[in-house]
Amino acid sequence: MFSKLKYLNAPDSVEYRDRFFNYKYEKGFLFKSTNFNGVKGKYPICFLLWNLAKDRELKSISIDIADESAKTIGTKHLQLIEKGDVINKWFERPKNSNEYILPPLSNGISVRENNSDTRHRARPDFLASICSKGNDFQNSKYVVILSSPSVSAGAFTVNDENFEKALVLHAVRKIPRPTWLNDRNQFLIPHTEPNQEFYNDCIIWSLFSSSNETTSLSNVEYLGNTYQIKNNFYPFLIEELKKWEIKDPDFRQQLSVDENRFVAKWIKKSELSEEAKEVLTKAKEVYKFFYSHINEMATQNWKIENWDSGWYQIRRCLNEHNFATEEMNELKKVSDDLANKILPQIEEFGFLDKDEVYEEI
Repeated sequence: MFSKLKYLNAPDSVEYRDRFFNYKYEKGFLFKSTNFNGVKGKYPICFLLWNLAKDRELKSISIDIADESAKTIGTKHLQLIEKGDVINKWFERPKNSNEYILPPLSNGISVRENNSDTRHRARPDFLASICSKGNDFQNSKYVVILSSPSVSAGAFTVNDENFEKALVLHAVRKIPRPTWLNDRNQFLIPHTEPNQEFYNDCIIWSLFSSSNETTSLSNVEYLGNTYQIKNNFYPFLIEELKKWEIKDPDFRQQLSVDENRFVAKWIKKSELSEEAKEVLTKAKEVYKFFYSHINEMATQNWKIENWDSGWYQIRRCLNEHNFATEEMNELKKVSDDLANKILPQIEEFGFLDKDEVYEEI
């Protein structure tokens, strides 16, 4: 039959597959969805033959990959995923409190009120929220880090206990490039515990990725209360900032009475790889440029009022004014280098199955 692949490898399809479609696979092929006229999106469509007289014996199947001319150009080895195998089951998500409320965000600076499905619960040790919708490449575009609860389904609270694994999850889902062939591939719980350098590399990469939408917001009105949202993911120490050129006197005043953020303290005590250190060095140049030119920018467009402005606010404000282009390009280059170091280890540790084809074809 012609179909997508999700009934075979999606965790929500396990019961259907085991109870109603427990048949032996014989052979088949798949091709790009755009070979059908009028189809939106790019994903694999397969034509598979099943032996209804025999039960399935294997936990994986091999499917020929066909091009537009129906020529076989490769093989996709598809694992039949169980519910407990997927990356969102890797660690326990902290239970939020009904009494601890924070304004829900739809992006770094936009509060979503009057949502039919309110997602504003947090907890006293809340650091950030990561939206990790689904477990496949198709949903990886929704993975994002916010400084207050995300309005989206699949979000969870980041605290000091799950911080490292949460940021690894973020990096693992964002670094591999999505293609039509891997669109339904599932990210998995690693079969081998990653080493600390991998953890640290993923965290540093995540801090300066475009999906890090952490922010610092003042006087946020929500449900009749006023909130001050800190950026717990600010990467540099106050002692260091005090030595920089900062063209906003309010920021200098704030620095004199505030304290270092969680991530800055984590970085100080962590042993980083040379590649991660290079990312921090280039990022520091961007931050220095931001503070030394802050009086030349329309910062109100991005609700910039605090010294611990988030990466979302800083990069967008600079881009809006076409500032720090050289510094941003240098940062992107070393961030890409770090991502290229991380990428093969994603498969090596088992976050993606080694038999899965996920290179662009």
